[in-house]
Amino acid sequence: MLNPNHTINQERINAAEAIKREYKERMELAKAKVQEIFTNSQHPCLGGKFMFVNLAGSEYYDQKSSTSAAGSKQTAKDKQEGQQINSDLFALKEVIRARSSNQARIPFRSSPLTMVLREHFLGSEDGFSAMILTVSPAADQYAATMNTVKYGNLVTMAGGS
Repeated sequence: MLNPNHTINQERINAAEAIKREYKERMELAKAKVQEIFTNSQHPCLGGKFMFVNLAGSEYYDQKSSTSAAGSKQTAKDKQEGQQINSDLFALKEVIRARSSNQARIPFRSSPLTMVLREHFLGSEDGFSAMILTVSPAADQYAATMNTVKYGNLVTMAGGS
């Protein structure tokens, strides 16, 4: 007598193998298309990566009164988000500082943000990183503006633009 589970399992195996064959066929077609572009195109370009990371939201808090620098009352959630952003910014600054001083160990594991950006920092020689800085001309924002400019200068020293 035949085991009924054997038949069910064999059907699953056959279905998985059919999907695998279809995947391999698609991969071969994609490889052929890439080769065709490299061979026949006057300016072969397959694309690249372009990543925007919005680092806005860094806040300066008055710990005693629980207000932001703008004077608004901060909720516990707002504080937590601000602390996470500041933590990620600090970790990013440490990575940039380590790269600009050519340190052997770069602390990419310091935050989720730096782990995601690792491949972009260590990318190919013909790629580059850029940072757009937003500053304020207001006198009461002088310290924050100077800190932002120093931060951007670190990126330039680390090989960005």
